[in-house]
Amino acid sequence: MMTRVDQVLPAAAGGLAAMLAIQLGVAAQEREARPILIASWFESPASLEETAGSAEEVVRARVTRVRPGADIVVNLPQEPGGEDRIPTEVVTLRVEKVYKGPAGGPPETVEVFHLGRSNGQEHIAALEDPPYAQGQEYVLFLKRGPDVRVGGSSLPTRRVVSPHGRYRIQRGRMEPMSQMGWAAQHRGRPVDQFEADVTRGIQQSAGRRPGV
Repeated sequence: MMTRVDQVLPAAAGGLAAMLAIQLGVAAQEREARPILIASWFESPASLEETAGSAEEVVRARVTRVRPGADIVVNLPQEPGGEDRIPTEVVTLRVEKVYKGPAGGPPETVEVFHLGRSNGQEHIAALEDPPYAQGQEYVLFLKRGPDVRVGGSSLPTRRVVSPHGRYRIQRGRMEPMSQMGWAAQHRGRPVDQFEADVTRGIQQSAGRRPGV
């Protein structure tokens, strides 16, 4: 049995609060109840067009590096030490194609915020936001993310709009991270057909303010 209680993210998490709702739950395991954290997405776009309208950038990019970021600390009196730590990481991707981007030309790389760790450790992760690995290729719908401390300095990042904004390319076909709803309909589509859908969605959403 689980009871979910709204848990406010610390202010230091910055843009993360616009991306995820972190909730406190209580799970009974055997005879001992323990607190857990549950991460869920704020945005749930209803179509590819809506996802494109919310995104500030849409790119095709390949993972070149995955680095651990500073933990997000959440006060939890029930935990030993009175806190729990949410691991984060920053994923560097080399941009190969830009479908929608900022003025001034396409970036060479993007730094994407990811909740959790990609090194196989047990961790809290947002729903349908699995680990990244070097060499993977994606089409990503991005917007401004939180600043994350990496190696002693603060690094501005981007974030995916939601699981509906992350699609892996495998052997020339698309694999959406979202396993439910309309995004799953793109599973197995050839890349060129999906790119045509992306371009059409961006055109149809033209004039819409990012995030609306």
